[in-house]
Amino acid sequence: MICKQGINDCIRSFTDTIVKVANPLFCKTVSYTDKPFVNSLSKKSEWFDEDCYLAKKAYTDALTNYNRCNSNDNRNILCHAKTAYKRLI
Repeated sequence: MICKQGINDCIRSFTDTIVKVANPLFCKTVSYTDKPFVNSLSKKSEWFDEDCYLAKKAYTDALTNYNRCNSNDNRNILCHAKTAYKRLI
C-alpha cells in the first residue's frame, strides 16, 4: 500500500526538479538602479524640451496600453498621442 505522504513527497520532489531546470530558461531577471533615467536624445538635442519629453512619454504609454489590450478606445488614444508627438517634433 502506498502512503499518501510518500506520494506528496514524490510530487514535491518532481516539481522542485522541474522548477530548478526551467527557471534559468524561462525566468527574466530584472535589476533596478538608483540612477535616474537620462534620455540620450534630450541630453544631445537642445530642441527636445520638456513638452517633447512629455508628448513622447504619453505616446509610449499609449502604445504600451494598446499592445496590452487592443481596444478601439486604446487605439484612439494611441493615434491622438502619436499625432500630438509628431506635431512637436
